[in-house]
Amino acid sequence: MAKQNINSNKKSKKSIAGIIIIVIILFIIVAAGLLYLFDLWHLFGIDADSRIGEFKNALTSIFYQSTGKAEDAFAEEYARIEKEWKNIENEKARLKMIESELASLKQDLESKQQELEQKESELQQKEQEIDEMHNILSTRIDDIKQIAKMYENMDSEQAALVLSEIEDNTQVIQILKNMSRQKSAEILGLMEPKRAADITNVMLQ
Repeated sequence: MAKQNINSNKKSKKSIAGIIIIVIILFIIVAAGLLYLFDLWHLFGIDADSRIGEFKNALTSIFYQSTGKAEDAFAEEYARIEKEWKNIENEKARLKMIESELASLKQDLESKQQELEQKESELQQKEQEIDEMHNILSTRIDDIKQIAKMYENMDSEQAALVLSEIEDNTQVIQILKNMSRQKSAEILGLMEPKRAADITNVMLQ
C-alpha cells in the first residue's frame, strides 16, 4: 500500500510539473508575441527578425519536451487506471462465480428441505398408522380376554367341544393363553388328541 502511494505521488508530481511547464511556455509565448507585436525587442538589444526563428525553434523544442512528459504521465495514469479496472472486472467475475455457487447450494438446500419435509410427512403418516394398528390390537386383545374369560367360566367339556369347532389354531391358542393354566389344561385334555397335540406344539414354538 505504501509503495502504491509513493508511485501515485510521483505520478501526481509529474503531472503538476508538466502543467507548470506548459503554463510557463504559454506565458513566454504571450510575452514574446507582445514584444514582437509592439516591436519592443530592440529595447533588449535583440534583432527580432534574426532571432525570431531561433526563438520559435527553442519554444517548439521545449513545448514538445513538456507535452511529451505530460503525455507520459497521462499514459502512466491511464495504464494504472486500466489495470485497476481489470482488477475490478476480475473481482466482479469472481464474485459472480461465488454468487452462482451460492445459488446452486441454496437450490440443493431447498431440495433437501423438501425431501426432509416429505420424509417427515411420511413418518407422521406411519406413526398414525401404527397408532391405529395399536388401537385395533388393543381392542382385539380386550376382546380375546373377554372371550377367554367366558370360556373359563364354561364347563371344561363344553368349552373343549366349542373350541374344537374353531379351525384356526392361532385363535384357539390366544384364548387358551388368556385362561388359567389349570383350565386350559383341562380343556386340552378333553379335546381330540391330535388337535390337542397340534395346539400344544404351536404353543411351545
